[in-house]
Amino acid sequence: MITEAQGKSLAKAGVSRYAHNLETSRRFFPSICTTHSSVLEVVKTFAIFRFILPDTIIRPAGGREINLRDMQGFLMLSGANGLIIGNYLTFSGRDAKADFRMAEDAGLYPL
Repeated sequence: MITEAQGKSLAKAGVSRYAHNLETSRRFFPSICTTHSSVLEVVKTFAIFRFILPDTIIRPAGGREINLRDMQGFLMLSGANGLIIGNYLTFSGRDAKADFRMAEDAGLYPL
């Protein structure tokens, strides 16, 4: 995690986005990962973030295959602007063609 001062320093240097991952061992997941309990909870979380951060770009990446399985398309309908596709920072993602097909099935098209 960065401090508020570090965030301000990054903003002053021109950084407008900061990507982060939660890195810890599996034995600590029950203590800190409370949003991965069910598919509906994950979708609700994205909808809430869209509501409170209407101008923020929200692009989910790693973990969506595990946590949402066949319901990943609901992320697009609950407020995500797009998806990080292909191989992610810490593991390989699903086939990009499948993600494009999922977006098209939802009536969305890449820019």
